[in-house]
Amino acid sequence: MKMNKPQRYLIVIFLFTLIFCVLFINFKVFQSYKFQKTLILDWNNAQLTIEKEKILKFDPRIPNISYAGMPLGFMKARYIINDSVFSKEALDMFYNAENSNKYLGIHNNELASYYLGKKNVDSAYANSKKAFHRLPNNVHVNNFFNILSNLKKEKELDSAFNVIKENKREFQWRDYLFKKIEKFNNAKNDTLHNLINEAESFFVDQNSITILRELNQKGAKGFDNYFNILESAEFYFNQNDFEKAIIEYTKANLIDPNEPTNLSNLAICFFKLGRFNQAIITFKRYIKEFDSTGLEEIYIAACYFEIGETSKGCEYAFKAQKKGYSGANELLELFCR
Repeated sequence: MKMNKPQRYLIVIFLFTLIFCVLFINFKVFQSYKFQKTLILDWNNAQLTIEKEKILKFDPRIPNISYAGMPLGFMKARYIINDSVFSKEALDMFYNAENSNKYLGIHNNELASYYLGKKNVDSAYANSKKAFHRLPNNVHVNNFFNILSNLKKEKELDSAFNVIKENKREFQWRDYLFKKIEKFNNAKNDTLHNLINEAESFFVDQNSITILRELNQKGAKGFDNYFNILESAEFYFNQNDFEKAIIEYTKANLIDPNEPTNLSNLAICFFKLGRFNQAIITFKRYIKEFDSTGLEEIYIAACYFEIGETSKGCEYAFKAQKKGYSGANELLELFCR
């Protein structure tokens, strides 16, 4: 069948439109992927370093999911949720993330933190509970345990712990045991005593076990003010009394497991005392719980070199170099060439 001129024009227009649409979508995806690198880096480092102007220009719709599987609307909303001008738009993005990928629960966890800051405890509790049951990772568990303990929901805290108990994740067990002792004054509690004994069998950080046992004997009355503990830890650290600093930083880490400095300084204390195996364990804990900038890998490499495990030391020195830490080059030149 022979086409007339108007039909040929229509086909040409259709093809050009199709090509334009394909090129436009590919361009949007390419631009998005470039920007996602910075978004994901900020997310991994728990930072918000991107300028507001760049965030506002970013279009999270094409694609609406990052290459890491996270809803991009949610990723954008993190930066503007506390801005009174854009907070409603940000909240809409948070709730729309439910349609993009509800299984991660990360938007629920962020909403829980947001509502907690606004003193809206009911909404914080509801969102934290959703995040926990969708993905009970360390961050979601810690947030949910905090909210439950502050609300004095001891039975639900116990139930939540039973959900994740068999995973035997040290961070989660440590957090639960501490909350039980601190918030519910469970002094000399036999159940906790048995759980601490069970934890001893798989905890890498045995120092935490010693402190938990001591606190379980004393109950909540055994806790000093958090700021007094930090003050003591810093005082002993500055006086090079690292043995006492270890005790105080361990307590501080139990009280606030989300503060990376406590764990980092604890690891440095072990390093300063020449307890290199314990330093390696603690620095690896830090990397697992907070990621790293390369400095932690340098310390681990130095520890391995000190105990004569050169190949492992070089492995971590290379990791530090990949993260752009300049001090890695000297170690590599000295031990690994």
